[in-house]
Amino acid sequence: MQDDDGMDDHDKKLLDDVERHGWHIVGITPTQDAPPYAFSVGLYHTFRHPELMVMGMDIKLMASMINGVGEWIRSGQRIATDQPYPDILEGFDCVFRSVSKTYYRDYLGYARWFYEGDNFPMLQCIWPDKQNHWPWDPDFNPAWKPAQPLLQ
Repeated sequence: MQDDDGMDDHDKKLLDDVERHGWHIVGITPTQDAPPYAFSVGLYHTFRHPELMVMGMDIKLMASMINGVGEWIRSGQRIATDQPYPDILEGFDCVFRSVSKTYYRDYLGYARWFYEGDNFPMLQCIWPDKQNHWPWDPDFNPAWKPAQPLLQ
């Protein structure tokens, strides 16, 4: 529902969450072309830390993962790329890799709206299969590849 200032309730909630909490989580339901995914909007604005995204899991779980890492960032921690993080997904390490700006238009529309373009960094949280193989490993479970496209 748009009002006179051109923003609908979702836009206002995003802006309010960033102002009150430091970031907002956007959850995207699966489509024929993409798995479910979630991403933050506001971490870069508030903390000068790259935004975060997770793909291929339950949206509530992905939002919880992003919020947990967001709290680390609030406490002063920084997420490094290609370093294993064991405390994000119970029983498994996760790693982060930078998302290429070539994917921003297709996946990160709401973040692009907030930042008025592509001038923000985004890290993808990548998880292994149940045998702890990464998506780039030849032994990664091929049935899981569509759930987690690598956006590097």
